[in-house]
Amino acid sequence: MGRALAAIQKNVNRQLRKEARNTSNGFQIGVRALSDVPNQLEFWDSQESVFAKEVGSLPAETTLEGAAQADALGLAINLDLVNQEVLDFTSTYTNEWWSRLSGSTRTAMRAAITENIATGAPLRVLESNLAPLFGRARARVIAATETTRMYAEGNRIGYRSAGVTRVEFQTVRDARVDPLCDALQGQNLAIDDEANFPPIHPRCRCWVAPVTTEGEVLKDPTAGARITTKLEEQIGKSAIGKTRNLGGGINETKMAHVRGDGDVVLKPQSGLVDRTIRTGIRPGGDLAREVSAFRVDGHLGRIGRVPETIARTDTPLGESMVQAFIGDSQTLAEIRATAGRIGSVEDFSLFDAVIGNLDRHAGNVLIDNQGRQIMIDHGLAFPERVRLTQFDGNFFYMNRVGTTGGGDITLSSEHLRLLRGFQSKRKFVTEELAGLGLEDDAIEAMWDRVAWMIDNTRYMGQQSLADMTLDLGYRTRI
Repeated sequence: MGRALAAIQKNVNRQLRKEARNTSNGFQIGVRALSDVPNQLEFWDSQESVFAKEVGSLPAETTLEGAAQADALGLAINLDLVNQEVLDFTSTYTNEWWSRLSGSTRTAMRAAITENIATGAPLRVLESNLAPLFGRARARVIAATETTRMYAEGNRIGYRSAGVTRVEFQTVRDARVDPLCDALQGQNLAIDDEANFPPIHPRCRCWVAPVTTEGEVLKDPTAGARITTKLEEQIGKSAIGKTRNLGGGINETKMAHVRGDGDVVLKPQSGLVDRTIRTGIRPGGDLAREVSAFRVDGHLGRIGRVPETIARTDTPLGESMVQAFIGDSQTLAEIRATAGRIGSVEDFSLFDAVIGNLDRHAGNVLIDNQGRQIMIDHGLAFPERVRLTQFDGNFFYMNRVGTTGGGDITLSSEHLRLLRGFQSKRKFVTEELAGLGLEDDAIEAMWDRVAWMIDNTRYMGQQSLADMTLDLGYRTRI
């Protein structure tokens, strides 16, 4: 969504400048020249093509994911009927989505133009005033709202195919739930109740659970509030003591004692480097990426053994990543001469592939006193846009210490199951990571990698990345 709005913004600004050149005054633009732009149907029709190209197959994919929940809950569905209804819905959905988006955009433009005419401000001021219409904040709201709409419609298609006529309204039941949604929590609704079907408001995160003819509510086990670990809760609420330097890495890293709960590692926001280290990695977003890596690892069954990681604003260093300290351990770099191959190389290769880790090396792999490998330091994961050259022979863990020589190997049946299960949680994981502050493009790129591995049933190495670039145009725009 961010890329779509950015592309349209460029075209809108270009059109405004074109109209400005058609007036006699280059500083105060003529009334008609300004007022015409939101009403130029041919121009806005061309922007619909830009929008549709960027949105691509997202409506169909998200709606199908919603419909698949019926099958995941054990309901008997008619796949042919479901697929046809999804096609029918998505054939008009992109146009309806664009109609809502362009309508609100053009209305806001008219208001900004009216103000610009009244003040006689130059073109650059108008462009600046219009920028929020195409910015990241609005893109996030639109993406979240429409994802909920598509997923809910997919739920409806799948449940209705299984003969379900009633659903129960569900919120994610956290502190951010809107009062409108909170009032609907647990209400039994007709499946065609449009007035009370998600989304209820912009950025709504709610969903519906099917109600069987016996009155049983079948709740998706992946939905709702995430279950936190005991240690995660402890480091999240216990007082943090005096810090001391830990060293290592390019960012400031500290160690501190948590009262009654051992030691933790802190990476303060104020100590992050403010320059680009890897293409596609936005400076300053390390905290969100570190916590996101831990959350994704949890969804994948802890195959990366990432230590409990949270973000806190009340540390002695201000906003910081807080991670459980792994005592009595060494880095792989420290013991590599005698370590050999420890544990499952494939587990960690899969984890790195999912999060798009651009910085796995022997210095950020810990070996504990039981010989288990533990993945740390994920500030350079989740790239937004990456050129193929960023993925070299040392990119994934398998290529680093494994025995495959950097080539591809077939996904194990267990890993294929893990990826499919992870993909089935797409809506909820996307909302979770977005709530942590991970960029939309980074989240979308992660799902691209997951889909590629499922479709090709192999881990990612240099050759697979070359194939992926050709197949998907994988994040080549930087």
